[in-house]
Amino acid sequence: MDRSVLVIGSGVAGISACLYIPEVCPNRKLSLISHHSSMEPSDDDSKIVRADYENQCRMEEAQAAQNSWKKASFAPYYIPCGRIVAYDKDSPNFEEH
Repeated sequence: MDRSVLVIGSGVAGISACLYIPEVCPNRKLSLISHHSSMEPSDDDSKIVRADYENQCRMEEAQAAQNSWKKASFAPYYIPCGRIVAYDKDSPNFEEH
């Protein structure tokens, strides 16, 4: 039986799903439903990607995600423009400058 996939929302998760689903299920019919709002975070072209966590596992996941974005269909739109790192004073990674 052929099944269709309906993705609701064109935020980061929805668009990511729309790019990924055809790779793993190329014969599925794919539909996207979204309602535009100027209040949604995906309404502009300035994004901040959090890539620094106190938890080492989370940090590795974030780095893997960023590396995937550089190689995938997102590559033309992935434009690194700087980095901000902030730690709580109680964090083991905190250094006084």
